[in-house]
This record gives sequence, C-alpha cells and structure tokens, in this order.
Amino acid sequence: MDNLIGRVLVIDDEDQFRIALTKVVKRHGYEATPFSSAIDALEYLKGHHVEVDITIVDMKMDGMDGIEFITRINELYPTIVPIMVTAYSSIDTAVNSIKHGAFDFISKPFSPEQILYALQKSMTRRMLLVQNKKLKEEAERSLKILGQEKSKIHTVVQCMANPLIVLNSDLEIVLYNPYFENIDIDCRIKLFTKLTDYDSVFINQVKSMVDSMTENKSLTMIQKEMNIGEKFFQATCAPVVTDLEIEGYCVVLNDITKLKEVENLKNQFVSMVAHEIKAPISASLGYIYLILDGYITDKDKILEKLGRCKERSEALLEMVNDLLHISRHQTNRLNLEIKPLDAAAKIESALEFYAQEMKKKNISLEKDLAAPVKEILADDRSFEMVLNNLISNAIKYTPEGGSIRVSFSNDGDYGVFAVKDTGYGIKKEDMARLFTEFFRCKTKETSKISGTGLGLSVVKKFVTAQGGTVSAESEYQKGSVFTVRLPLNVKK
Repeated sequence: MDNLIGRVLVIDDEDQFRIALTKVVKRHGYEATPFSSAIDALEYLKGHHVEVDITIVDMKMDGMDGIEFITRINELYPTIVPIMVTAYSSIDTAVNSIKHGAFDFISKPFSPEQILYALQKSMTRRMLLVQNKKLKEEAERSLKILGQEKSKIHTVVQCMANPLIVLNSDLEIVLYNPYFENIDIDCRIKLFTKLTDYDSVFINQVKSMVDSMTENKSLTMIQKEMNIGEKFFQATCAPVVTDLEIEGYCVVLNDITKLKEVENLKNQFVSMVAHEIKAPISASLGYIYLILDGYITDKDKILEKLGRCKERSEALLEMVNDLLHISRHQTNRLNLEIKPLDAAAKIESALEFYAQEMKKKNISLEKDLAAPVKEILADDRSFEMVLNNLISNAIKYTPEGGSIRVSFSNDGDYGVFAVKDTGYGIKKEDMARLFTEFFRCKTKETSKISGTGLGLSVVKKFVTAQGGTVSAESEYQKGSVFTVRLPLNVKK
C-alpha cells in the first residue's frame, strides 16, 4: 500500500463493532488488523516484527480487558499509541483509562469523523514518541564510544539541538554543548569543575538527578521534569557504565515548554467551557422551574424570563458553533461555497440585527459603505459569521456611550471591511496572541465579559480559507480596529 498512513490493531469482542471499525480505519488510509481478544493481539505483537502505530481496544472484554492490555502495551511497546473505546463511558472510566496510559478515550457510539480525528492525533503522538526514543538511543550510543571517538563525539554534541552535559564519577564536568551553557546565563560553567561548585537552581536540579542515581546505584536512565525560569524541560539522565560500574553520567534535556503551554491552555479551556456552559444552563433552568412550579404566573413576566432563556441558549449555541468551526477547519471539512456576495447589503443586515444591543448601551454608529464595487467572492454563511463576530465584539468591548464605525471600501482587487470602536483596547503584549485559539485578553475592564476565546480564531481561519486576510490595530483604553480583506468580484 503506497499511501499507507499507519498500522492499527482493532481489538473488540463484539463482531459487528470490530468489523465496522476495521472498515472505517481502512477507509481513511490505515492498515487495520482486527482481533476479538486482547490476548491474541498481544501475542501477535510479540510474534511479528511489523511496526504497529496505534491500538484501538474496547474496555470491557473477557480474558484481558482494555485497561490491562494498555498497561502491558505501555510496558512492552512504549511507542505504540493506545486508544480506549467503551460503551460504558463516564468521567471515572475516562480518568482511569488515561491514568493507565490511554492516549485518547472515545465513547460508543461514535462517528467516522471522531475516529479519524483520534487517529490523526495519535499518529502525531506516535511520531513524537518514536523521535524521543531515537534521541535517547542516540545519547546512549554516543556514551559508548566516548573514549574511542572523543573528537567525533565532541562535534556531534556541539551540533545537538538538545542541551547536554557529561559528568565523570566525581561529578566533574567533562563535556557540554552551547545549548546547555545558555540555559542559565547567570551561571557560567567550566570544564573539570564540580557541580557542587555552583549555586544555581538549574544546576542543583541536575545534581539532584545524578545524586538519586548514585544513591540507588541505578544502571538505567531516569527522567525528571525541570522548571528553569519560564521554560520547562524533560531531563533524561543516563549512566556511563563499564563492567557494571558507573563511571559517569550523561544528562540530556528536551524543551517541553510548548507542550506545557498547550496543556495549560487545554486545562484553562476545559475550566472556561465548564463555566460558560454551567452558568447559562443554571440560570435558564432556574427560570423554567419558577414558571413550571407556578411561582411566576404573569404572562409578561413569563415572556421576559423565556426571552432570557432564549438569549442564554443562543449564546451556548454560538459557542458550540465556534467549536464546530474549529473542528471542521482542523479536519479540512469547511465545505466553503465561494460565490459573489453583496458585501454592503450583508453588512447592513448584520448592523440591523445588532441595532437593539447598540441602543441598550447608547453606542453611536457611523457607517460608510459607499464603495464603487460592492460584490466580494466569499462563502455566504462564513462571511455572516465574520461580520457577526467582529460587530458583536465591538459592542461587547465598548463601554456605554461609546461609538463604533463600520466601513466597506475597495483596495485594488480586494474589498476591505473594517470595524473601529472606542472600546477598552488591547495591550501591546497581547496583540501577538489575539487570533490564537482560547486566548482572551485579561484586564479589569473585560473580566466580567463572557466569551470562549474562540471567535477571532474562527474568523481568521475562515478569512484565510477564502483567500483573504484579517488584521487588528489597537491602543489600550482607547479602542481597536479590525480589518478584513476579501477578493472582489471583478472581471479582468
């Protein structure tokens, strides 16, 4: 199979599910091998030399269940990425699966798109694991030939992108590369000096790893996470062994700062989404219970409460739609229909929709839509989403009594839509992350404004996918202007 993406083992004792899942996996370009027993799958791995990338295993099975299988896989084949599936999903089962080494957890029933997304994430994880394994093996091989090939080792070490230091049995520094030296610029190390000669948080962390290995007389490598300033590293310490005696140590660091940032963003997002979902649902249910239990009987008050329920439901729907837009973009399923659109008319319609909100906040509106060419080439629904997002943001982040200016003009072959407000503005240090997923500017003025941090990210993805650009200019506490450029419908 020339276009083979990866090899997958599908393990489930339910024939119908196993056959269906195998077909879905194969349809997406993977080689799929089905098993009705986790024990059989494990025996297959032991007896075959073919590289397997991913295993998809059911949690509840006779003989060996999914938890035990994943535990064995992580022990025997740490670069294979396991995915757990189950019809008995709960927070506890998901947490238990992840705790035992599952990379992903999927509840039955699920769609082919969910499987594809899980496979894509798992293949990325697989590549990282294989790469990490190769780095460790490379470091071990380098240590074995240190005495015979010192000059070659020195060249290799100096060129390594990973910070590295080699110590002898007396903890004297015998080799290090520039990347290691530059981690802590306040602590300049020198060859043939001892780690104990330095009073540095970073060096002390390295020494702690080596001391742990020395005390335990361990002949196998150990790993530890280190925090150095704003950076995070995964440190691997391996002993240099001759005749079962430790003659030195090699410490290699892998910068995991980006992974930590992603992990923190994920945790913040989960917390934020939980809050954004809970608050409107709780409020809506409160109104509904009051009406159903007969505490509110006046028709006008009932309509008022139902109106608030409607507003909260629409906000929830908007957040779900943003999440779906991002998911579709990541899996290349946007399905855009590019066609001529009357941009000025679309903008007028959006402004009319938000007129009441502007009136409530006493926000004045200025508009200039008198462009010579009014038709752009764009997807109808996507352009509406872009308009709604930027206009609603301008309203939300502009205090009462402020003003908003909306314009549409021509610039060469592009139509230029701009929204300018006299709102709270954005700090300079936040501008670079403005269009990233889940990012929200945190100031005292915006702390009580609800939002998911997804809107501008979705705007950028849609505009870029339609051959356009989006940009922002802002001055803190004075206002912002967001500008979208999309191709005009002009004949050449």
